[in-house]
Amino acid sequence: MSWIIAFLLILIIIGCMFHSRSNNYDYTLNSLKVVKNSINQL
Repeated sequence: MSWIIAFLLILIIIGCMFHSRSNNYDYTLNSLKVVKNSINQL
């Protein structure tokens, strides 16, 4: 079940990236690292 939540988070992050790509680029990279760490802990 938790991998579904992570997948949804990734979709939301990608959506935010398309809305303002240059402004949220660093934020998106940090968010992807957080999601990746969460998946590794599971």
